[in-house]
Amino acid sequence: PDKYGKLGDQAFTKMDKVSSDLLALTYGSLVSQLLRDIEDVDGVNAQLEKMGYNIGLRIVDEFLAKGGVGACQDFRETAG
Repeated sequence: PDKYGKLGDQAFTKMDKVSSDLLALTYGSLVSQLLRDIEDVDGVNAQLEKMGYNIGLRIVDEFLAKGGVGACQDFRETAG
């Protein structure tokens, strides 16, 4: 892997892990509760997409904070 891949692997090994069973049960409970509250599949999907986007932002922020990645000097570095 490239240097950013290695940084990502290092950040991943430092993070606490969660059981996949716990994650599946928690996510299933969340979706069930959203369906009961919103009662519209499209509304639930929109809410899940918004939540996923926000989670993604937090993951990226945490990676940038802990990964020691500096600012890009030019656009070519983003394709790295």
